[in-house]
Amino acid sequence: FRLAEIYLNYAEAKNEANGPTGAYAPVNAIRARVSMPAISSLSQSQLRLRIRNERRVEMSFEENRFWDPRRWKILDQSDVVSTGMQWTKVGANFTGQRIVVDRRVTSADKFLIFPIPSNEITDLPSFIQNPGW
Repeated sequence: FRLAEIYLNYAEAKNEANGPTGAYAPVNAIRARVSMPAISSLSQSQLRLRIRNERRVEMSFEENRFWDPRRWKILDQSDVVSTGMQWTKVGANFTGQRIVVDRRVTSADKFLIFPIPSNEITDLPSFIQNPGW
């Protein structure tokens, strides 16, 4: 858990609860650390998108991306296709082309929550299986 994640969580909560007014400072603190310009004068929805992008950049390769789209309930809008680069050598030069590596099938809303194991449903009839499972 890093300080940058705490700042981004705080900014996200502040923006969702009260609009962008109190949410700029934590985001700009992260941006200032790497000499990025401060952000300001955004609507709540614009700042929401900026905070999500900041999380994507700041937290890349830290395994948070798996949970963020689920928490935001935007699985159907993100991460449907994974891409990679295919490099080809032509003489002394290399050329790269983006290729599709994987198509994810986890974009339906049912993947926002896990299924309850069937043996639990059998043992406890009052349990109701999660939607979609």
